[in-house]
Amino acid sequence: MSLPDLSLLRDCAIAASNAAAEHALANLPRRREADATFPHDVKLALDRECQEQAEAVIRKKFPSHEILGEESVEKVNSTGPLWIIDPIDGTVNFSHGLRYWCNSIAVQIGGQLVAGVVQAPQLDELYTATLEQPSELNGERIYVSDTPRMAESLALTGIAKAYDVDAMSMEFLRVVGVRVRKVRLMGAAALDICQVAAGRVEAFFETGINLWDIAGGDIIVRQAGGKSAILETIAPLKYRYYCSNGLIHDEMMELLAKILKK
Repeated sequence: MSLPDLSLLRDCAIAASNAAAEHALANLPRRREADATFPHDVKLALDRECQEQAEAVIRKKFPSHEILGEESVEKVNSTGPLWIIDPIDGTVNFSHGLRYWCNSIAVQIGGQLVAGVVQAPQLDELYTATLEQPSELNGERIYVSDTPRMAESLALTGIAKAYDVDAMSMEFLRVVGVRVRKVRLMGAAALDICQVAAGRVEAFFETGINLWDIAGGDIIVRQAGGKSAILETIAPLKYRYYCSNGLIHDEMMELLAKILKK
């Protein structure tokens, strides 16, 4: 497959990410303004607005490209460039004033991720990668950790919104929690994946996660030397996903296989 200039896609993704981040930061006093609320989640007006900001940048630069965003899920059929956007990942964190949230923008061509950007504006962190360029954090190259064993590892995960029905996330805590040094729940999947890429933690797993949550981070963790896997497709655009520093990958996979069988 012949690829376009990936640095141009990356630069556009950064510009789109910046536009979304600037809008979110400028409107922090409106962070609780909700379009819809649910028992364990919330949809904010700023989710929608930040996606519009990112889309406007992309459409101006690449008007023929398709866009798939969390706030505008539409069927896409093109084998050409597809932009995948999560305008605010960690929405509940954001709405409560926790700084651990981000936006995520990825480009996929022919089903293959070719560029990704994840930005955590209030942490002043910008992660980038393309298939032809290494993973970077604020312009400096990053690598996964060299921790070789689960017992010395820190793992991140998320809890299913309907955890009373889907108990797999609780089972992960029970089974994996005793085998690693600690398990943490941070609340922003794309940023969690980037923690693996930056060598701060060794693994991330979630039982049910959407494409826009993982696309940007996935290419970043792989270009930083890590491994990732879609363990199961549970609905259109929704997966059981796992990534690691690579060194503990197989050891963790053995445990995950047991959890998935239950």
